[in-house]
Amino acid sequence: MAGGAVVSTSSEPFVFAHHKWALAYCSFFVLGAVLYGYDGTYFTGIVAMNSFLRRFGDTVSNGQPTLKSGTLSLLSSIVQVGELLGSLTATVIGGVGGRRGGLIAACLCVSLGAVIQLAADGSVAQLTVGRLVLGMGIGQISNCVPLYLSESSPAAIRGIVVGSWQLLLAIGQVIGACVDQGTHTIPYPSTAGYRIPIGLNFVIPLIVFLFVWFIPESPRWLVSRGRDDKARENLLRINRGNPNYDVDKGLWEYKEDVRRSEESGGGSWSSLFTDPVERRKLISTFGVLAGQQIGGVQFIFSYATVIATDLQLANPFLITIIIDIIEVLGVVVGFFIIERTGRKTLILWCSAVEIISMMIIGGLASGPQIAPTVPPEKYGQAAIAFICVYVFAFNVSWGPLAWSVATEMCVGPNRSKIMGIGTAAFWIVAWAVTFTLPYLYNPIGGAGLGLKIGYIYSGGCILSALFIWLYIGETRGRTLEEINEMFARGVPARKWAGYKTDIASYGDREGNDAKDMVPDERLDDADMDLKPSHDHYIHVPSTTLVLHAITLKTTDSAPWVVFSNSMLTNTSLWSLVTPTVSSKGFNILLFDQRGHGLSSAPNPPTCTMADLADDIALLLDHFAITKAHTLIGVSQGGAAALQFILRHPERVERLIACDTQAKPPKEHIVPDSQIEWARREGVPALAEFISDLWFPKESDFHPSSNTPKSRAVLEMISGTSVEGFELGARSLRDYDLLAEGLLQSKNKTLIVVGEKDEVLRVGMKELSKSWMAAGGDVSFQEIRGAGHVPMLDGAEDFTATIASFLEGQ
Repeated sequence: MAGGAVVSTSSEPFVFAHHKWALAYCSFFVLGAVLYGYDGTYFTGIVAMNSFLRRFGDTVSNGQPTLKSGTLSLLSSIVQVGELLGSLTATVIGGVGGRRGGLIAACLCVSLGAVIQLAADGSVAQLTVGRLVLGMGIGQISNCVPLYLSESSPAAIRGIVVGSWQLLLAIGQVIGACVDQGTHTIPYPSTAGYRIPIGLNFVIPLIVFLFVWFIPESPRWLVSRGRDDKARENLLRINRGNPNYDVDKGLWEYKEDVRRSEESGGGSWSSLFTDPVERRKLISTFGVLAGQQIGGVQFIFSYATVIATDLQLANPFLITIIIDIIEVLGVVVGFFIIERTGRKTLILWCSAVEIISMMIIGGLASGPQIAPTVPPEKYGQAAIAFICVYVFAFNVSWGPLAWSVATEMCVGPNRSKIMGIGTAAFWIVAWAVTFTLPYLYNPIGGAGLGLKIGYIYSGGCILSALFIWLYIGETRGRTLEEINEMFARGVPARKWAGYKTDIASYGDREGNDAKDMVPDERLDDADMDLKPSHDHYIHVPSTTLVLHAITLKTTDSAPWVVFSNSMLTNTSLWSLVTPTVSSKGFNILLFDQRGHGLSSAPNPPTCTMADLADDIALLLDHFAITKAHTLIGVSQGGAAALQFILRHPERVERLIACDTQAKPPKEHIVPDSQIEWARREGVPALAEFISDLWFPKESDFHPSSNTPKSRAVLEMISGTSVEGFELGARSLRDYDLLAEGLLQSKNKTLIVVGEKDEVLRVGMKELSKSWMAAGGDVSFQEIRGAGHVPMLDGAEDFTATIASFLEGQ
């Protein structure tokens, strides 16, 4: 059974032995980037080949066949139209067939597109169709591959593997340039010079078709389809080399993310524009991917060979290879510094280098007019040098990080939709840049700007940098769930780097104080000096239920005190009490009940009072606690504690039952109208209503006080899932502990009730009298001035009362 302290997904360092299988699976998937990169350079080369121009050229320049600006623009940019269509269809394909299905569909499109191009014999129209179909495959790859990498890779390597997209893309570009270098000298009338580069598009699809069946599907996608068992199996496969990995916690995180998505409506196209949170995610994804393109990268990668030729430099094909090798070097350098500098900082600094480089490139175009005595080739060489500087800076930062940051931005219920629109926007911008480039650059049928186009793209670099600075937060070391939480809370981009999320506390808390149990707002103003605490995620056998527990140990031999929460609360409910209990020499076990806090809800959703009592027994078994010293429960948790001593009397010595009932009243404690309200509006809509019932109006915890304490309570209530609320509500409807023989229980018991809890005060006093009359070892105590949860608004008296009971004979 899984459990114990686990390593946080946001802080575990990269260890190759731990992550080798995740790296292997992600490396296979990212092969798709080679296709993208290869297409970016092989076609750039073949449009400059003599054999290609003799077959497809539609005009003559200096006695040689060539392509008109319009034809070159069409052939270069039509692939982006296909990529746009592919990225949009990938959302549908990926939703039905998963990330593996998306990759297979993409490779089919690439293969078909290559066949159509090879069959084209002088027909620009057929070549255009082939480019369009191949582009659809590339567009699908640009959607499914980054999603798989971000969903299947542990946080410790996510930046590396998502960034490897750009590395493999760059390698694909080097391969394309090298192939062109090797085939461009094949003399006409042979067409092998351009057909061989086109035919090599079959290599990656063939590898995919042979081996994709051995690659695990994305666990996150499987959870979204209700296939939890298969997701669990795949998580174990992906993380099988990591001894610190807790599969129950990993599965829980995915399920929790899906649950939150479903509670927010499961995602919809309209919400991308009407919901400010989802709209911000969409703008972030769109802006990052568009920003990568408007800075002029297509100018270099699509026209490197043409630029070198126009500058009359020797061996332009070799220059293209050098530029592509520098691209690879930039990506490799980026791998080593990304996690040190952070995404945002690195992009901004490198953007400054790109801006300066583009300005210089544009300025060099005017060099011969300003200084005519300088040989023209010197300006060409200087331009290529600064192109190399630009390429290096781009591939250290924007190249790998645009896709990495984009996949981190599209989190939550509309994940696939946002990624689909984001990649579609990417291809639209890429198409616009590529389509207009010949008209801006070429003297024949165009503006004839030449290298002066660098001025335009330097402006694009400035706009991109401003967007990152103002709109994108730092995501280094964050899990996708943390990022989603920051979006949901509207955290400004400038505050992301230092913001403390609730989910950041999911992992190992060793060394942290228990005061961190209540995020953002403290329930008291006193320092809490607790022993190191640990989070645990315990999978309940034969179910989908994962219980979250916290242990605070004084010594291995110290007696245990177990706390059982009320409905609509979490472990932070006891944060004002546990320091004193710990100081008395007790070990502490806290846990979230089903569907509350960080515990999942079972599927199918079941929750009876007996289930809640048995959950406590399971936790005792898990932590090898033969017999707890005291079990303390409040409200629903108090009823579960009473049920526990009936079902497992030998497992606990003493009991403290607070503000609870041995049997529910005839009228439901939580009526159907409240459940329907929660389903319709969400639990946060109930928070003030519930808090008003719990606390007297003069309390600092009452919602009308608007104090840090009252806000913390509202946040705690609001953090409960709708499913958890409904489970808890229904568990309060059908139990009768008196009929089961509660009054015959012999456990030493303290019944505690808040003086201002008008609903339960009289009933609990009567229960204690009846129990004592039946021979029970029972005492009764009212907490002066307190309401339904006296461990909060009556914390001082409540703590003193239970401390006396714990130490008493």
